[in-house]
Amino acid sequence: MPSSTYWIAAQHAVPVLTVVLDNGGWNATKRNVLRQYEAGAAARGDAYWSSLQQSADFGGIAAAAGDATSAEVTAMEELEPALREAISVVESGRSAVVTVRLDTISHQRPERL
Repeated sequence: MPSSTYWIAAQHAVPVLTVVLDNGGWNATKRNVLRQYEAGAAARGDAYWSSLQQSADFGGIAAAAGDATSAEVTAMEELEPALREAISVVESGRSAVVTVRLDTISHQRPERL
């Protein structure tokens, strides 16, 4: 439970750094389907039923629950500065979340969900 994690971290002065690799879905589900049916209908139609379409605001949850800071990374060159800043924040006593937006695992159209 992310909200509980950050509330407890703030209450007990135990800051945490969380890095979220957000690919917009459940890659484990997609991989399992491909492992069993490599050339099946799901692979042919990009229909793995694993796309979330809208990801949660992980940093916003942490900020609301435990006064954490948040950064979102959408390009590789942003990653190192974001991580350095997040580490600095954690060392100062606050939790931090860095959300790294990756390519989506599926381009299944919303009307097919």
